[in-house]
Amino acid sequence: MISSKSCYSFLKGSWLSVSCLVRLRFGDVSKYLEEGDEFIPLQIVTKKNGILAKTAIGLEAVAALRDYIVRRREGTRAIDAEDIAEDAPLFKARSS
Repeated sequence: MISSKSCYSFLKGSWLSVSCLVRLRFGDVSKYLEEGDEFIPLQIVTKKNGILAKTAIGLEAVAALRDYIVRRREGTRAIDAEDIAEDAPLFKARSS
Protein backbone atom coordinates (compact mmCIF):
# COMPACT_ATOMS: atom_id res chain seq x y z
CA MET A 1 0.00 0.00 0.00
CA ILE A 2 1.47 3.34 -0.99
CA SER A 3 1.50 5.95 1.72
CA SER A 4 0.04 9.08 0.14
CA LYS A 5 2.07 11.47 2.28
CA SER A 6 5.42 9.80 1.59
CA CYS A 7 4.66 9.31 -2.11
CA TYR A 8 3.51 12.89 -2.68
CA SER A 9 6.41 14.30 -0.66
CA PHE A 10 8.82 12.19 -2.69
CA LEU A 11 7.33 13.27 -6.02
CA LYS A 12 7.20 16.91 -5.01
CA GLY A 13 10.74 16.93 -3.67
CA SER A 14 12.39 14.99 -6.47
CA TRP A 15 10.47 16.28 -9.50
CA LEU A 16 10.50 12.72 -10.82
CA SER A 17 7.58 11.34 -12.80
CA VAL A 18 5.37 8.60 -11.42
CA SER A 19 6.85 6.20 -13.99
CA CYS A 20 10.33 6.87 -12.55
CA LEU A 21 9.09 6.65 -8.98
CA VAL A 22 7.66 3.15 -9.43
CA ARG A 23 10.98 1.92 -10.82
CA LEU A 24 13.01 2.97 -7.78
CA ARG A 25 14.18 0.20 -5.46
CA PHE A 26 14.78 0.28 -1.73
CA GLY A 27 18.49 -0.21 -2.40
CA ASP A 28 18.57 3.14 -4.20
CA VAL A 29 18.02 4.93 -0.89
CA SER A 30 18.76 2.42 1.90
CA LYS A 31 22.37 3.49 2.50
CA TYR A 32 21.33 7.12 2.94
CA LEU A 33 18.43 6.24 5.25
CA GLU A 34 20.63 4.04 7.44
CA GLU A 35 23.30 6.75 7.68
CA GLY A 36 20.68 9.30 8.73
CA ASP A 37 21.24 11.62 5.78
CA GLU A 38 18.86 14.57 5.49
CA PHE A 39 19.19 14.74 1.71
CA ILE A 40 19.23 11.76 -0.65
CA PRO A 41 20.68 12.08 -4.16
CA LEU A 42 18.96 10.08 -6.89
CA GLN A 43 19.92 9.06 -10.41
CA ILE A 44 17.57 7.20 -12.70
CA VAL A 45 17.30 6.75 -16.46
CA THR A 46 13.91 8.07 -17.54
CA LYS A 47 11.63 5.57 -19.21
CA LYS A 48 10.24 7.96 -21.82
CA ASN A 49 13.43 9.52 -23.19
CA GLY A 50 16.22 7.35 -21.76
CA ILE A 51 17.88 10.39 -20.20
CA LEU A 52 19.82 10.19 -16.95
CA ALA A 53 17.85 12.24 -14.43
CA LYS A 54 19.84 13.53 -11.46
CA THR A 55 17.86 14.90 -8.56
CA ALA A 56 17.55 14.67 -4.79
CA ILE A 57 14.96 14.63 -2.05
CA GLY A 58 15.18 16.87 0.98
CA LEU A 59 14.12 17.02 4.61
CA GLU A 60 10.34 16.70 4.23
CA ALA A 61 10.47 13.83 1.74
CA VAL A 62 13.22 11.99 3.63
CA ALA A 63 11.27 12.24 6.91
CA ALA A 64 8.08 10.96 5.24
CA LEU A 65 10.03 8.16 3.54
CA ARG A 66 11.61 7.09 6.85
CA ASP A 67 8.16 6.94 8.48
CA TYR A 68 6.83 4.89 5.57
CA ILE A 69 9.73 2.41 5.73
CA VAL A 70 9.23 1.97 9.49
CA ARG A 71 5.52 1.24 8.93
CA ARG A 72 6.37 -1.31 6.21
CA ARG A 73 8.90 -3.05 8.45
CA GLU A 74 6.70 -3.06 11.56
CA GLY A 75 3.36 -3.52 9.81
CA THR A 76 0.04 -1.85 10.49
CA ARG A 77 -3.56 -3.01 10.68
CA ALA A 78 -3.75 -2.60 6.91
CA ILE A 79 -0.42 -4.20 5.90
CA ASP A 80 1.68 -7.09 7.20
CA ALA A 81 5.20 -6.47 8.48
CA GLU A 82 7.94 -7.25 5.98
CA ASP A 83 11.69 -7.49 5.61
CA ILE A 84 12.49 -5.08 2.82
CA ALA A 85 15.09 -6.46 0.40
CA GLU A 86 17.45 -4.15 -1.46
CA ASP A 87 15.74 -5.01 -4.77
CA ALA A 88 12.20 -4.48 -3.41
CA PRO A 89 10.19 -1.61 -4.86
CA LEU A 90 10.69 1.56 -2.85
CA PHE A 91 6.91 2.08 -2.78
CA LYS A 92 4.53 -0.88 -2.71
CA ALA A 93 1.53 -0.76 -5.00
CA ARG A 94 -1.88 -0.84 -3.37
CA SER A 95 -3.22 -4.39 -3.55
CA SER A 96 -6.81 -5.00 -4.57
